[in-house]
Amino acid sequence: MAACRPRAALLVLLAVCVACASGRLAAARPDSDLAAAAAAGPLVRLVGRFFPGDNGAGGALPQLFTWSGASASVAFEGATSVTVSFDGRMSSLPKEHEQTRAVKKDSTFPWGFFQFELDGVKVGVGEITASKPQLKWKLIVSPGPHVLTITKLSEARYGAAWLQSIALPAGGRFLPPPPSPGMLSGRGMLFLGDSFTAGWGNTEGRSCKGADAHNMNTLLAYSGLTARHFNADAQILAWSGTGLLTYAKRYQTSWPQWKVEAAAPLGTQFLLRADALSPSSRYNLAAFQPQVVVLAMGTNDFLEKAGTRNNRAPPYGLPNLKAWTDGYLAVARELRRAYPSAAIINLVWPLEQLTAGVLTREQATKYQQWMAAAFARLQFAGVGNVHLLQLSGAGLDSRSWCGAHPDVAAHALLAPQLESFVRGILPSWK
Repeated sequence: MAACRPRAALLVLLAVCVACASGRLAAARPDSDLAAAAAAGPLVRLVGRFFPGDNGAGGALPQLFTWSGASASVAFEGATSVTVSFDGRMSSLPKEHEQTRAVKKDSTFPWGFFQFELDGVKVGVGEITASKPQLKWKLIVSPGPHVLTITKLSEARYGAAWLQSIALPAGGRFLPPPPSPGMLSGRGMLFLGDSFTAGWGNTEGRSCKGADAHNMNTLLAYSGLTARHFNADAQILAWSGTGLLTYAKRYQTSWPQWKVEAAAPLGTQFLLRADALSPSSRYNLAAFQPQVVVLAMGTNDFLEKAGTRNNRAPPYGLPNLKAWTDGYLAVARELRRAYPSAAIINLVWPLEQLTAGVLTREQATKYQQWMAAAFARLQFAGVGNVHLLQLSGAGLDSRSWCGAHPDVAAHALLAPQLESFVRGILPSWK
């Protein structure tokens, strides 16, 4: 209905963020001016993976935000303000999140950033931290109608939070969930990747002291940019340090298996998860059938000190070509079973990007050769509708990068290459 279509806000007077270190927020015990609206909570439109998720008609709150790039939208009218409450206390999160917290060995977990857009315009960013894990965010608005969209900018391994409630004062009312971009365009994309896909370190320059939750934005990574360009609903399943078939070097070989997997699960492991940080959670893969799957993994398999599930004793060396391409074929077949009609794009990163500090030239060259060999295996094995995209590094300037990872400008150069390639595969995606 017309009331659900985003339009520019007539008046935005004030945005206030209040973080609470202990005790429940007003969402659990509403103030009198929020009580009437809170009694009938909204249904939100979910894009990306959530727990518990929805049935396609809209999700009821609370919903657990773990995956970066995931968003929740709500439509409302007649209100002079809207208040959003998050709960990231460890006591409120699933027990399995304790495993990731134990691996990090620091006091920063959970840590997360959430962007707020009103009628398509960014109006603020909220933060939850280990010391202030609860957040109440309030925006003063005109009577509307309006659509508020909340997107998680930071990746799963830094922590999660419940979107606990969205409340309106007396006189406001929630409208049916607004249609998502993909519902209007009929387009869906799934990205399976590592730090390059998550956008790790992309919002801060070379002077950064290290990439972290505070200097990344998945919406400004090539993945988020491409999805928005096509007005596609997207699931961006990305985890820094993860390998496709091989565990990354910095996760100690003396660790028990649960700890290795909590630090950086393999892509085939978190592909199945609804909650990124809960290995036992399962997502119904049939619930989201994208037309495009971007497989952008494998870089971390070629780090000098990497160990496979069954061989984590040094020296590691480079992956065995036959074993690695056999494994890649198995992953591609798993994706094909899950997404029978999707175009699977095997994304290969440019040498200029890889050698900025992530891989040595030898490792980067082998990675590119192994990726080409893996693609040939897919073709010989008869895996249909698969494609290979070798990105160009022309114009990339790594001197401004944080932690040897592409910045926003670099992602803005990479995204159009993928967009052009997708249009070549799917001419209707103009």
